[in-house]
Order: sequence, then structure tokens, then C-alpha cells
Amino acid sequence: MSALLDLNVQKYIFCYGAAISTISPALTTVQLLGVCKRPVVPAELAKISFRIFPQQTALKCLQMNLATPVKEHINTWMAFGVVGVLQGGVYGQCTTYVSRALSLAKTTPSISDMLRGSAFAGLRDTVSQGVPFAFAATVQEAVVDPAYYALVGRGGDAGGDAVGSGARRGVAVAMTSVASTVASQFPHNCQIRMQADPSLGYASVVRTLFAEHGARSVYMGASARIALLLVVNGLNEAVLKRAWAAKAEASSS
Repeated sequence: MSALLDLNVQKYIFCYGAAISTISPALTTVQLLGVCKRPVVPAELAKISFRIFPQQTALKCLQMNLATPVKEHINTWMAFGVVGVLQGGVYGQCTTYVSRALSLAKTTPSISDMLRGSAFAGLRDTVSQGVPFAFAATVQEAVVDPAYYALVGRGGDAGGDAVGSGARRGVAVAMTSVASTVASQFPHNCQIRMQADPSLGYASVVRTLFAEHGARSVYMGASARIALLLVVNGLNEAVLKRAWAAKAEASSS
């Protein structure tokens, strides 16, 4: 049965999309207001998040439904690649709405502007997803394992330290995920600013950010993306794996 017709799979995907959409619009708006040099008003933030919650949930569910067949027929990594590309549109719906609601730009963005800056999105996701995938094992071997053995010795490995090994890999993945999120913050800032202000192109948005923020434009807003990363990774473990496992069980039965 197709995942689209599997109510059990859709239940998990809806819960996943709704859970992420309770926090993602607020964190995206905080980053956007930062790059636009606008103060964050908590009441305003809450109102915006509430108003676009249904659209963000629907887009997130659509995103995951488009990625699920890729996971089924190709592999999980390719599925996350699709998720990353489509994420630009999810961010875009939020940023264009916020720009219109708060008059962040002289030129008001339209719904078609939610896909602007796709090259920045591709660069962002290549770094933020590719670095942990390619270098987590190297970081474990070069940094995490030596630190672990320096603290507890190598005695645990004699009996097969499967738990310790899993924990060390988790630390390495977390380290590379946080580092790659910070490293990919500048293209993210460029994309959301382009989506919010249609008058900016690829070259002009880079000039504008450096003129307004200087070197801070490279990393500003990274803490909000790291917070969202932790939430998403937790939901991947708690909800998304169950959705994809439910689909695999349905296909094999």
C-alpha cells in the first residue's frame, strides 16, 4: 500500500509535522528578524506562529510524504536530501508571510518568492547534512574515542563495549551536526533574506548582509537553528522512525 493511503503512516507523519511546526516558525522568524535588524516582540512572535501553524504543518506533511517513497525505493540518505531541498519552501512560506505581516521590505514578497535562493538552500543542506554524514566517524576516531579512553581506559572494550561505542558515535554526530549547522548559517541567512525581500539577488544579498552586520552575518541566528536541529533529531528518533517502520511492516505483510 502507498504511504499516502496508509493511515497508520499518515498518523505519524501528521504528528511529526505538527510537533515541528509548533516551534519552527518562531525560530525561523527570530532568525529573519535578526538579519533584517528588527526587534523580536514575543507577543508578535506568538501571533505569527499561531497564524501559520496550519500551513506549516501541511507543508511539513507534504514534505515528508514526498520523501517517504524516496526512502522506500532508494535509501534513507537520499530521502533526507529530498527533505533538505524541500525545506527551503517550508522556510519560504514562513519568511514571506512574516515579511508581509511586518513590512520588512519595501518590495512585498508574493507566495512565489518562497522558493527564492534555492542555490543558497542547496549549499546550506550540503554542508549541514553532508558534513555529519561524511565526517562523524572521523571525529569519533580522532577526538571522541581518545578522550573517552583517556577518562575510562580501554578495559570496557574487552567485553565488547557496544553501549559505549554507540554513545561515542552519538557524541561525534552531535558535534559534527552543531559545527555544520553553524558553518551553514550564512547561506541560510542569505536565503531567508532573499525570500523576505524580492529586490535582493544573489550578489546583492551578500553585500547587504555584510554591510548591515559585518562578520556577524556569517553566524548570527545559528543558536536558533541548533535548537531546531535538536528538536528535529529528537522527533526523527521518536516519530519519523516509527512512521517509516510502520510503512515497512505494512509492505512486508
